Amino acid sequence: MKIRFRVPEATDPQRDGGMRLPPQQSKRVPPRWRWLLVTLLALSPALAIGGVLLRGWLWIDVSGFVVLEEIRITAPYAGTVRTIHAENGQGVAAGAPLMELDNRELRAELEALNASGRPGGPDLGRSALLRQIGAVRARLQARQRQAATLETLHANGAATQGEVLAAVARASDAEGELAALERERARQRDGAGVSAESLIRMTVLADRLRELGIHAPVGGTVDDLGVSQGQNVERGESLLVIRRGEPKVIGFMQGRETLSPGAAVRIVLPDGRTVSGHVVAQAPSTRILPEELSGSFDQRNPRRRVIIAPETLPPEARVHRLPVTVRAFRFRGAHQQDIARRPSAAR
Repeated sequence: MKIRFRVPEATDPQRDGGMRLPPQQSKRVPPRWRWLLVTLLALSPALAIGGVLLRGWLWIDVSGFVVLEEIRITAPYAGTVRTIHAENGQGVAAGAPLMELDNRELRAELEALNASGRPGGPDLGRSALLRQIGAVRARLQARQRQAATLETLHANGAATQGEVLAAVARASDAEGELAALERERARQRDGAGVSAESLIRMTVLADRLRELGIHAPVGGTVDDLGVSQGQNVERGESLLVIRRGEPKVIGFMQGRETLSPGAAVRIVLPDGRTVSGHVVAQAPSTRILPEELSGSFDQRNPRRRVIIAPETLPPEARVHRLPVTVRAFRFRGAHQQDIARRPSAAR
C-alpha cells in the first residue's frame, strides 16, 4: 500500500477551494525609485557633511570688506566751527569749501597788534593785549593741569602715551603764545612802535586765520562728518573724511591659508552676486579680525591680510567697510606658487 501525503489547503497559498491559483505580483510592492529616494534621504546627513568637508578642502573662504582710499581732514588749530558747507555723502571737487573755523584768541591778538601800530591806538592795543595775555595764561594753566592728570592716568594704565603727548603739545603751544605776548607787552612798554617781530607775528596770525577756512585737498565724497556748527574743536581733531579712488577689498586670512599676488578670486557680495578679482599684494602687518566680520565661533586673533582689486563693483557695493566673502580655489594658488618658485630653483 502506497502512502500519499496531502498538504492541507490552509498551508498552501497557491490553492483555494480545490483550485490551483498561479502566483501574481503584489500590488503593494513600491517602485524602485522610491527605494532610491529613501536611501538618499537616509544618506543625506552624511552627504551634506562630506560636501562641506570637500568644499573646505578645495576652496578657501576669507572674510573681508570693501575699503576706499580716505583722506582725513583735521583742525589746523583750536577753534569753533562757524559754518559747514558739506554733508555726508556729498561729492566735492578739489578746492571746494568744506567748513570755516574761528579762533577768537588769534583774532584778538591780531587786532591788538594792529591797534598798537596805529596812531592813537597804543592804549587800546595795550588793553587788548593784557586781556589776551590773561586768556592765554588761563588756557596754559588748564592745559598743564590736563597734561598732569593724563600723566597720572597713564602711569595707572588708564590713558595712552599718545593722549599724554598730545596734551603736552597743546600746553607747549599755549606756553609759546604766552611768551610771544609777553615780549610784545615789553616792547609796547618801551614805546618802540611796531617792531619787525610784531610784523612777523601779524603775518603768522593772518596766515593761521586763513588756514581756518577748510577746503577739500582732492575731489571725492564726504564721509564721517563728526562736528556740528558751534562746536569747539582742538588742534588735530578729526573733522571729516574724503573718500575717493577705486575700491579695494581687504581679506583676513588665518592659519595656513595663502593667496599669492596675482591669484584669481571671486568676491561674494551680501546679495549673493559674485565679482571677479585678483590679489594685488599682502599687507605688511597683521590685524585682529574686526567684530563685524567675526561669527559666533571665529577667534579674534591676529590675521594676515591680503589686498584684492575687484574688476568692477556695482555702484551699490562701493560702500566703505561693506562685508564680503573672498573665495579662491586652494590648489590654483599652490600651483601658481610652484610656478613662481621654479625659475629661482633652476638658477
